[in-house]
Amino acid sequence: MIDPAVPQFFVSGEGDVWSPSLVGVVRVSYSDAKLGVDEVRDVVVTTPIGDGAVPVDWELAEPAPFTAHDLQKTTDGAFPFAPVPAPATQPRRYAQWQKDLARWAAQSQSVELLRSAQAGLVSHADETERDFRIRVQDTVREARDAAVAKARQKYATKLAAAEDRVRRAEDAVAREQEQASESKVQAGVSIVATIAGALLGRKVISTSTLGRATTAARGVSRVGRQSQDVARAESSLTVLRERRDEIAADLERELREVAASFDSASEAFERIVLKPKRGAVAIQLMALLWSRR
Repeated sequence: MIDPAVPQFFVSGEGDVWSPSLVGVVRVSYSDAKLGVDEVRDVVVTTPIGDGAVPVDWELAEPAPFTAHDLQKTTDGAFPFAPVPAPATQPRRYAQWQKDLARWAAQSQSVELLRSAQAGLVSHADETERDFRIRVQDTVREARDAAVAKARQKYATKLAAAEDRVRRAEDAVAREQEQASESKVQAGVSIVATIAGALLGRKVISTSTLGRATTAARGVSRVGRQSQDVARAESSLTVLRERRDEIAADLERELREVAASFDSASEAFERIVLKPKRGAVAIQLMALLWSRR
C-alpha cells in the first residue's frame, strides 16, 4: 500500500511485472531574439529509485520511450507489482525530487540548433538536420528564382534595344544591296546602249554617243559608291550583332554566378548550443511510474 498523496501513473510495456521508477515531464522554453528562436519543448524522462543515501539521481535519467499522453492513472492489475523502495513511499520526498528535477533540467536540457548563413534560418528544437536542409534548400531556391528574374529583367531592356538596332541594320543592308543591284543593272544597260550606238551609228563619235558614254560612266561610279554603302552597312550590322551577343553573354554569365551563389547543397551549417534561460523550466509532472518490464 502506498500513501494516496503519492502521485502514480502507469504505462504499458512488454514485461509481466509492474516495476517502479520516477517519471518527470518538463516543459523547457528556448528563446533568443538575435537568432529569432522562441520555442517550447516537452521533455519526458525516467530515472530509477534506490534505497541508498541518494535514492534518486536525475543524472541517471534517460529519455522515456513514451509521451505524457501515454500515461494512465489506473491499471487492470492483471500483473504482479515489484517492491517499492522505501523513499518512494514518502510523499514529502517528492517535493525535493521535483526541485532536483527542475535544477537538473535547467543545467542539462540545452539544445543544439543549426544555422544557415546563406538562408538566414535557424533549425527548430526537434528538427533533424535532413529536414532543416530541405527547408533551407526550399528557401534558397525561392531566393535564387527571384534573383534570376531580377537579372533577366535588368537585361531585358538592353537586349530588346540591341535586337531592335540589329533588325534596323539588317533592313538597311537589304536596302543598300537592292539599290546596288539596281544600279548595276542600269549601268550595264547604259554601257551596252553606248557600245551599240557607237557601232551602229553612222558616225563613230557623236553628241548622243558622248552623252550616253558619260551617263554610263556615272552609273559605274554610282555602283562603286553604293557598293561602299553596302560594305559600311554590313560592317555596322556586324558590330551591332557582336554587341547584342556580348549583352546576351553577360546575362548568361550573371545567371551562372547567381546559380553558384545559391548552391546550398554542400553548405556547412553553424552549430549553436542554446541553454534554457532562468525561469524557462516548468515541471509539468513528477510522479511514481509503474511500467511493465
